[in-house]
Formats: sequence, structure tokens, C-alpha cells
Amino acid sequence: MSAIVVRTVAQADLEEMGAVAEAPVINALTDEHHPCRAPADLLTLRERLGSLEGLRLAYVGDGNNVAHSLVQAGALAGMHVAVVAPAERHPDAGIWVSMGEDAERQQRLCDLEPYRVDETLMAKASPEAVFMHCLPSHRGEEVTAAVIDGPASVVFPQAANRLPTEQAVLATLVNAR
Repeated sequence: MSAIVVRTVAQADLEEMGAVAEAPVINALTDEHHPCRAPADLLTLRERLGSLEGLRLAYVGDGNNVAHSLVQAGALAGMHVAVVAPAERHPDAGIWVSMGEDAERQQRLCDLEPYRVDETLMAKASPEAVFMHCLPSHRGEEVTAAVIDGPASVVFPQAANRLPTEQAVLATLVNAR
């Protein structure tokens, strides 16, 4: 049994490989989706908050590949997912991505500055709210140190859940053949 795990930029490259491969092709990351992250994120939420059904998830920042996968996974889990992003960085409709676009870094920082997660924003959330991040983070840019290192942060359990959930995805797809 075998599988191909692909981490690339172009979604089209992954789809082309999937069309001709005899083994399952797993999307580890593309410019449009980051689906292997989503199970770890949902597991982290379930461990911390219980049932996912009806849970409200607010995604704040760049409407990128992570946002796309969380919207899809959240919908499948019965969650209500809202994405708050600048109009020019909203999910879909051309799908903008954070990864690998260093030439746009300064413009991206300006566009996303009002969407920084800080203590004021977290204070508006439910007392049970948790903070998650896809890591690596840039403290002071998309999140303040007080939030990512604070009591609501679950970034380290979230990161720890990535390996077992990705192993489960791989085992499920390989054994389904």
C-alpha cells in the first residue's frame, strides 16, 4: 500500500497528479487548500470545548488556504464559520494565499493590520473562546504576544494534534483501497 503526499503551491499541479496517480494523492498544502490542518484544528476544538455541532468559529485575518479548509471542515462538522478579512483578501474569488508571496509582504501587512488579534478583540469573544493559529506566528503582526501566549491560546495542543490526525488521514486513505 502506498500514497503520495503533496505539499505544493499550485492546486492544478496536485489535481494533475491525482488524475494520473494509481495511489491516493493527499493534499498536504496548496495555494487553495490546507486540508490536513483542519482535522487537527477541529480535534483541538472538540478536546477543549466538547461537541463541534453548532459551535461558532470566527476566522480573523487573511482569507487564505487555511480559511478555505476550515470553512469546509467546519461545515461538515455542523459548525458555523465566519471569516473576517479585508475585502481584497476575502476567501475564494481568486483565492489569495499568504504562503510564498514575499513580494507583497508590506502591502499584506498594511491590509491585515486592522485584523490583528489582540486582547481587545479576544475580550469581545465568549469567555470560553480559544485562540488558534496555523503557525509559525509573527507576534505583533497578526497576533499579539499576550494573546498567543495567554490563557485562551491552544496553539501548542493544536500543533501537537497535527501529527496524529495526519497519520489517521493517511492510514484511512491507504486502507480504503
